Amino acid sequence: MSKSIKKFVYVSVFNAHMLGHLEIVKAHEDFAGALRHSGLDYAVIHSTGFFSDMSEFLKVARSGRVYLIGNGENRINPIHGADLVAVCVDAVASKEREIPVGGPVSYSVNEIAELAFSTLGKSPRVTRIPPRLVGYAVKLVRPFSRNVSDLAAFFLAAGQNDIVAPATDTHTLRSYYQELATQMLEEKHTVR
Repeated sequence: MSKSIKKFVYVSVFNAHMLGHLEIVKAHEDFAGALRHSGLDYAVIHSTGFFSDMSEFLKVARSGRVYLIGNGENRINPIHGADLVAVCVDAVASKEREIPVGGPVSYSVNEIAELAFSTLGKSPRVTRIPPRLVGYAVKLVRPFSRNVSDLAAFFLAAGQNDIVAPATDTHTLRSYYQELATQMLEEKHTVR
């Protein structure tokens, strides 16, 4: 029995045009480009960062200090995975082929760090790393670990640009952090 593909929905990166020099973004955009030229009906979802990525702020804040690249004033409206799934499902029936999407609230990176600390009931302790220093580290690490170098380069580039897309309106980062903080507390008590 043969089944044909009716529509291919792919999740790529919002603002890829500003980040296309990075290997991870280039891989997404190369695939999206192939999809555009494939003859298939398609939709490419251009998403901002995910709440799951933002969980790292909470984990690091739990240890007592958050490290930020640059001044932390760049803005992002991360999206919850469930909201992204809803956008993907809606894209199947939509005629739109390029769909930018982010979460309901735009935060500066400083505000995300502060939210992480306040969720945990801790005083904010933030260390800012000069972008130039991270740039040197990216080049220094590259011969030894391309993956680490590429990831650091992504955070460096993303940390210097706003990544704010049209918003969905369901899940908030605040409620996501509260759920994660509760889970962390339960895990801490279970381990003892």
